Amino acid sequence: PMARCADDDDTCLLLSSASRGLIMAVSIIPHGLPFVVMVMLRVGSSEMAVRHAVVTKRTAVDYLGATSIICTDKTGTLTQGKMTAQAAIGLCRESADQQAAESQLEFYPLVGLSPNGGIFEASKLTPAAKKRMDAKFSMAERRQAFAEPGLPDVSMPEGDEREGIAAKMAGAHLLAGFLNCYGTKLSRSEDGMWATAGNMTEAAIKVAAAKGGFWDEEASDVRERFERQKDLEVPFTSSRKMMATIHALPSDRAMGGLRLVEGATHFAVLKGAPDRLIPHLRARTSRCPPG
Repeated sequence: PMARCADDDDTCLLLSSASRGLIMAVSIIPHGLPFVVMVMLRVGSSEMAVRHAVVTKRTAVDYLGATSIICTDKTGTLTQGKMTAQAAIGLCRESADQQAAESQLEFYPLVGLSPNGGIFEASKLTPAAKKRMDAKFSMAERRQAFAEPGLPDVSMPEGDEREGIAAKMAGAHLLAGFLNCYGTKLSRSEDGMWATAGNMTEAAIKVAAAKGGFWDEEASDVRERFERQKDLEVPFTSSRKMMATIHALPSDRAMGGLRLVEGATHFAVLKGAPDRLIPHLRARTSRCPPG
């Protein structure tokens, strides 16, 4: 036992009281600490759950608090696992001795998997026009008209716009994407939300094709006209990093507003990593004549 302090020794009394207090604190903390930590972690887990983060182990919260760098993939982990096609770029020339004309198109509005949007020439789509489209956009609509004077929707061309390179290339881009992504379906649920079944990369292309009027339930004649050659298809692999679908070409050699070279009977639609695709882009196309 500790030595008893003299009745008039205030300093001894203070030191002995502090020592006994520390002894009691040390003896109590080991029993109460786990409960306190559990409550703190539970509160933290609840706060994270509100932000759509599910914690299955209490230790994960501790590790996360001590983490300074996180190396992770993006799609589906830090995002919703949904991608959207934003632009389409192509080259086209009338004949082999002419300079190729470049077509730069942009899709807008861009709202998740909704096909409600148009396709416009990038040079004409201004921030002010985008703001007007955002104000007009309705999630309940399948397809609205977003064209304005001086800003035509090249997926729904009118008059002379049908013969412009932008409309021709838009038709070719969207047709190729629709034919290539045959394994992915776009549908609308009963609650009005759009969803896809299949590869999520192809989902973005399928939504873009729908903005141009290519729908699975309405395009059976398109599939018949450009019949897919299943035996010639090149599947995607991790080493190849690309895939290709082969389609029969109609007798007029017309493909979405473009006309392929003389004697062509089939065409391939390639999809994959740019460094694997660009070396294969040697074929040239030309625009279809009016009518």
